[in-house]
Amino acid sequence: QFSLETQDRPLGATRGLKLTLGGGYFPATWDVEEAFGELHAEASTFVGAPALPLEPTLALKVGGKRVWGRFPFQEAAFIGDPSTVRLGRQNRYGGDASIYAGSELRLFLTKFYFLAPADFGVLGLADVGRVFLDGEDSDRWHAAGGGGVWASFLDRSYMVSLSLAKSSERTAVYFRIGTGL
Repeated sequence: QFSLETQDRPLGATRGLKLTLGGGYFPATWDVEEAFGELHAEASTFVGAPALPLEPTLALKVGGKRVWGRFPFQEAAFIGDPSTVRLGRQNRYGGDASIYAGSELRLFLTKFYFLAPADFGVLGLADVGRVFLDGEDSDRWHAAGGGGVWASFLDRSYMVSLSLAKSSERTAVYFRIGTGL
Protein backbone atom coordinates (compact mmCIF):
# COMPACT_ATOMS: atom_id res chain seq x y z
CA GLN A 1 0.00 0.00 0.00
CA PHE A 2 1.15 3.54 -0.78
CA SER A 3 -0.11 6.62 1.09
CA LEU A 4 0.52 10.31 0.59
CA GLU A 5 -0.74 12.91 3.07
CA THR A 6 -0.36 16.68 2.79
CA GLN A 7 -3.06 17.63 5.31
CA ASP A 8 -2.41 20.56 7.63
CA ARG A 9 -3.07 18.23 10.61
CA PRO A 10 -3.84 14.51 10.97
CA LEU A 11 -7.24 15.07 12.67
CA GLY A 12 -9.59 17.98 11.98
CA ALA A 13 -7.86 18.93 8.73
CA THR A 14 -8.87 22.19 7.03
CA ARG A 15 -6.70 21.85 3.93
CA GLY A 16 -4.64 19.22 2.19
CA LEU A 17 -4.82 15.98 0.29
CA LYS A 18 -4.74 12.33 1.28
CA LEU A 19 -4.17 9.60 -1.32
CA THR A 20 -4.08 5.86 -0.71
CA LEU A 21 -3.37 3.20 -3.34
CA GLY A 22 -3.04 -0.47 -2.52
CA GLY A 23 -3.70 -4.02 -3.43
CA GLY A 24 -3.19 -7.59 -2.46
CA TYR A 25 -2.70 -11.04 -3.95
CA PHE A 26 -3.87 -14.16 -2.15
CA PRO A 27 -2.39 -17.42 -3.48
CA ALA A 28 -4.27 -20.74 -3.28
CA THR A 29 -2.96 -21.87 0.11
CA TRP A 30 -4.56 -22.97 3.39
CA ASP A 31 -8.25 -21.92 3.23
CA VAL A 32 -7.97 -20.03 -0.08
CA GLU A 33 -9.28 -22.46 -2.70
CA GLU A 34 -8.33 -20.34 -5.75
CA ALA A 35 -5.94 -17.41 -6.04
CA PHE A 36 -7.51 -13.95 -6.12
CA GLY A 37 -6.40 -10.34 -5.92
CA GLU A 38 -7.69 -6.87 -5.19
CA LEU A 39 -6.83 -3.23 -5.89
CA HIS A 40 -8.21 -0.26 -3.95
CA ALA A 41 -7.76 3.50 -4.06
CA GLU A 42 -9.08 6.49 -2.16
CA ALA A 43 -8.44 10.23 -2.47
CA SER A 44 -9.72 12.93 -0.15
CA THR A 45 -9.17 16.64 0.07
CA PHE A 46 -10.01 19.39 2.52
CA VAL A 47 -10.61 22.98 1.46
CA GLY A 48 -11.03 25.55 4.22
CA ALA A 49 -11.75 29.25 4.07
CA PRO A 50 -11.09 30.57 7.60
CA ALA A 51 -11.38 34.21 6.46
CA LEU A 52 -15.00 33.77 5.32
CA PRO A 53 -18.01 34.02 7.65
CA LEU A 54 -18.68 30.70 9.45
CA GLU A 55 -15.14 29.53 8.49
CA PRO A 56 -16.38 26.80 6.08
CA THR A 57 -14.40 23.63 5.48
CA LEU A 58 -15.39 21.33 2.62
CA ALA A 59 -14.19 17.73 2.72
CA LEU A 60 -14.45 15.62 -0.44
CA LYS A 61 -13.67 11.92 -0.90
CA VAL A 62 -13.73 9.43 -3.80
CA GLY A 63 -12.65 5.80 -3.78
CA GLY A 64 -13.17 2.32 -5.06
CA LYS A 65 -12.14 -1.32 -4.98
CA ARG A 66 -11.88 -4.10 -7.57
CA VAL A 67 -11.52 -7.81 -6.78
CA TRP A 68 -10.46 -10.47 -9.32
CA GLY A 69 -10.77 -14.24 -9.14
CA ARG A 70 -12.92 -16.41 -6.91
CA PHE A 71 -12.78 -14.45 -3.68
CA PRO A 72 -14.38 -15.23 -0.30
CA PHE A 73 -17.40 -13.10 0.62
CA GLN A 74 -15.58 -11.09 3.30
CA GLU A 75 -13.09 -9.82 0.67
CA ALA A 76 -15.82 -8.38 -1.63
CA ALA A 77 -15.89 -4.71 -2.63
CA PHE A 78 -18.44 -3.32 -0.16
CA ILE A 79 -20.22 -0.03 0.44
CA GLY A 80 -22.36 0.82 3.45
CA ASP A 81 -20.07 1.74 6.30
CA PRO A 82 -19.00 5.20 7.54
CA SER A 83 -15.82 5.10 5.43
CA THR A 84 -17.72 4.57 2.14
CA VAL A 85 -21.45 5.44 2.05
CA ARG A 86 -23.32 6.00 5.32
CA LEU A 87 -26.28 3.72 4.54
CA GLY A 88 -26.97 2.68 8.13
CA ARG A 89 -25.76 -0.91 7.68
CA GLN A 90 -22.20 -2.16 7.71
CA ASN A 91 -21.17 -3.60 4.31
CA ARG A 92 -24.75 -3.33 3.00
CA TYR A 93 -23.88 -3.98 -0.66
CA GLY A 94 -21.00 -6.08 -2.00
CA GLY A 95 -19.70 -7.18 -5.37
CA ASP A 96 -16.52 -7.56 -7.36
CA ALA A 97 -16.13 -3.77 -7.73
CA SER A 98 -17.31 -0.67 -5.89
CA ILE A 99 -17.06 3.07 -6.30
CA TYR A 100 -18.09 5.76 -3.82
CA ALA A 101 -17.90 9.48 -3.18
CA GLY A 102 -18.66 11.61 -0.16
CA SER A 103 -18.76 15.22 0.89
CA GLU A 104 -19.03 17.03 4.17
CA LEU A 105 -19.36 20.76 4.81
CA ARG A 106 -18.46 21.98 8.31
CA LEU A 107 -19.43 25.47 9.51
CA PHE A 108 -18.15 27.16 12.67
CA LEU A 109 -20.83 28.74 14.88
CA THR A 110 -19.32 29.78 18.21
CA LYS A 111 -16.59 29.38 20.80
CA PHE A 112 -17.40 28.14 24.30
CA TYR A 113 -15.64 26.88 27.39
CA PHE A 114 -16.30 23.40 28.86
CA LEU A 115 -13.30 22.28 30.93
CA ALA A 116 -11.19 23.62 28.05
CA PRO A 117 -11.58 26.16 25.23
CA ALA A 118 -13.79 24.70 22.50
CA ASP A 119 -15.35 25.45 19.11
CA PHE A 120 -18.84 24.37 18.09
CA GLY A 121 -20.42 24.07 14.64
CA VAL A 122 -22.78 22.27 12.30
CA LEU A 123 -22.14 19.98 9.36
CA GLY A 124 -23.95 18.68 6.30
CA LEU A 125 -23.08 15.46 4.50
CA ALA A 126 -23.86 13.65 1.24
CA ASP A 127 -22.59 10.22 0.13
CA VAL A 128 -23.21 8.12 -2.98
CA GLY A 129 -21.87 4.75 -4.12
CA ARG A 130 -22.44 1.74 -6.29
CA VAL A 131 -21.30 -1.87 -6.47
CA PHE A 132 -20.82 -3.96 -9.60
CA LEU A 133 -21.06 -7.74 -9.96
CA ASP A 134 -20.38 -9.84 -13.06
CA GLY A 135 -23.66 -11.26 -14.35
CA GLU A 136 -25.74 -8.61 -12.57
CA ASP A 137 -27.30 -5.82 -14.65
CA SER A 138 -28.33 -3.41 -11.87
CA ASP A 139 -27.37 0.21 -12.37
CA ARG A 140 -28.59 1.44 -8.98
CA TRP A 141 -26.67 4.08 -7.08
CA HIS A 142 -27.10 4.20 -3.29
CA ALA A 143 -27.12 7.59 -1.58
CA ALA A 144 -27.29 9.03 1.91
CA GLY A 145 -27.54 12.58 3.20
CA GLY A 146 -27.86 14.34 6.51
CA GLY A 147 -26.27 16.65 9.00
CA GLY A 148 -25.14 17.08 12.53
CA VAL A 149 -23.00 18.98 14.99
CA TRP A 150 -19.30 19.02 15.76
CA ALA A 151 -17.13 20.31 18.57
CA SER A 152 -13.38 20.63 18.94
CA PHE A 153 -11.48 21.05 22.16
CA LEU A 154 -8.23 23.03 22.54
CA ASP A 155 -7.79 23.15 18.74
CA ARG A 156 -9.40 21.60 15.65
CA SER A 157 -7.15 18.51 15.91
CA TYR A 158 -9.39 17.25 18.73
CA MET A 159 -12.73 17.16 16.91
CA VAL A 160 -15.78 15.03 17.65
CA SER A 161 -19.01 14.94 15.66
CA LEU A 162 -22.49 13.52 15.98
CA SER A 163 -24.46 13.22 12.76
CA LEU A 164 -27.63 11.70 11.36
CA ALA A 165 -27.58 10.18 7.86
CA LYS A 166 -30.68 9.02 5.98
CA SER A 167 -30.63 6.58 3.08
CA SER A 168 -33.53 4.97 1.21
CA GLU A 169 -33.51 2.06 3.68
CA ARG A 170 -32.66 3.48 7.06
CA THR A 171 -31.63 6.44 9.18
CA ALA A 172 -28.56 6.04 11.37
CA VAL A 173 -26.61 8.04 13.95
CA TYR A 174 -22.83 8.33 13.62
CA PHE A 175 -20.36 9.42 16.30
CA ARG A 176 -16.85 10.16 15.08
CA ILE A 177 -13.56 11.33 16.45
CA GLY A 178 -11.65 13.36 13.88
CA THR A 179 -12.97 14.56 10.53
CA GLY A 180 -16.02 12.93 8.95
CA LEU A 181 -14.30 11.62 5.85
